[in-house]
Amino acid sequence: MKTSLNDEQVSKPPRTRMKPIGLVAATVAAAVMLFQNCGTYEPMNNPLYSSGLISSCLGPSCIQDLNYLALYVGNPDPILITRDTERAIDLGGYCDTAGYPDSKLYVELKSGATTVIAPYTSTAKCDSNGRFRVLIDLPAGYNYNLSYSIVLTFRAVDSSGNEYDHPTGVNRREVAILTAP
Repeated sequence: MKTSLNDEQVSKPPRTRMKPIGLVAATVAAAVMLFQNCGTYEPMNNPLYSSGLISSCLGPSCIQDLNYLALYVGNPDPILITRDTERAIDLGGYCDTAGYPDSKLYVELKSGATTVIAPYTSTAKCDSNGRFRVLIDLPAGYNYNLSYSIVLTFRAVDSSGNEYDHPTGVNRREVAILTAP
């Protein structure tokens, strides 16, 4: 009975060990190849702004044209909230001040045709990148069994403090609120 290994058997690694290492290397290489194009991803792409259109731009350096006054809410419609847990709703999205130097965002909470919270001026503004974010506190007596909606009205403000709406009213958005069971 032979118990020692000859020199040829000791110097060569077994072939079964090489196959899994090669398979892992090929899988990692394939994963890297799939994600190589992430550099062109634009996470802050504002759907209201087209860089191809010279007349459409963001900020007070643009020509003032109320036809470009716009508001886009990025939250899904309807917004689902958890019963007796959530006390506020965080809304955000994109805006275009139509070349005016300032903006105001009015918030209203409604249940059907009844106003639950009268329209108030939020501290949220359209920032220099054409974005807004507003936190809406639910009232103390909020009834999770009813359906509600949040109405946002976005207005352009000139240097004298005068407020302006879009000529056709597209600066107003309504988002439904539903309670998850």
